[in-house]
Amino acid sequence: MENTTSTSKQCELSAYADTDVGAAIVTDNYDFYMKVNTGQCPADFVEFRGNCYHIETTYRPQWQSARDRCINMGANINLVSLESPGEKDFLAPYFKTPWWTGGNDIAVDTQWVWNATGRQVDMCEPTVWGPSEPTNADNKYYVKIDKDSYAYSSGNWARNYVCEKFQE
Repeated sequence: MENTTSTSKQCELSAYADTDVGAAIVTDNYDFYMKVNTGQCPADFVEFRGNCYHIETTYRPQWQSARDRCINMGANINLVSLESPGEKDFLAPYFKTPWWTGGNDIAVDTQWVWNATGRQVDMCEPTVWGPSEPTNADNKYYVKIDKDSYAYSSGNWARNYVCEKFQE
C-alpha cells in the first residue's frame, strides 16, 4: 500500500463505539458532533466539522491522476478517506455521477484500505455497498461512491473526485 500522506486523522468510531453518549461519540473528551469549523481551510476547499475538502466537479480524471492532482495541491492532501460520521452524506450532494475516493486494494487484493491513512475502508464508518458489491472482478481496484453506496471500479474511468487535507 502506498501511503504518501502523513496523517493524524483518527477514526472517531472504531475504538470508541461503546462511549456513545446520546447523539454524540465522545473520545477522551472529544465530541465529533460538536466539532466546529475552524476557518483554517485553504482557498478552494470547503470545511465540514473541522475537516477540509476540495470538491472537483469539473475535471474528471482516472483514479491515479485524481490522486496525483490531490497530492500536488500541497502537504497532507490526498484523495478523501471517508472515516468520520457524516462525511459521505456531506459530500454526496455535490455530485450527480459517481466520484472517486481514496479507497483501493492496490497493495493486497481484496484488502480495501484508504490510500492516505492505510485503514480498512469499512473500519470507521458502516459501509453500504451497492448491489453485487464488493466485487473484485475485472481488475476493480478503486472505491467510488455511486449515489449513496460504495462500489468498486477499474481506475480507467473518468470521474469527479474529492481531495481531503489531513491534519498535520
